[in-house]
Amino acid sequence: MILSDYHVHSNFSGDSQTPMEQMIERAIQLGLKKLCFTDHMDYDYPHKGDISFVFDPEIYVAKLQLLKEKYAKQIEILTGIELGLQPQVTENYKSLMSKYSFDFAIGSTHVLDYVDPYFPQFWEHRTKEAGLQAYFQSIIDN
Repeated sequence: MILSDYHVHSNFSGDSQTPMEQMIERAIQLGLKKLCFTDHMDYDYPHKGDISFVFDPEIYVAKLQLLKEKYAKQIEILTGIELGLQPQVTENYKSLMSKYSFDFAIGSTHVLDYVDPYFPQFWEHRTKEAGLQAYFQSIIDN
């Protein structure tokens, strides 16, 4: 039985439209004891259309604090974040992490050379081996 989930994206992330409260209520229904929101903070992500992976941390933290209090007797809510790691935004993340007390942080690589490897254009001029080597090297570099 799964008792907690530490990788949940709400409507604060560009890849989810589900409100936090709806996710919390579903987690309670499923019997989870802990739920940690780790919405994307991906500075310098090459945006496509209206999708953004940057949110206002002040609003995010305040919203989670309200929900922690509201649901305290039913589930433990944790404040997390998923940082999209790239060398040119390291100082931004240091500042963010020193200002807010997150319970949990994930560091992820979503972009290499200003392109998301999820999209075909990343692979157009790379072999599979070269693309994978570049990806894993970026993780080491970050």
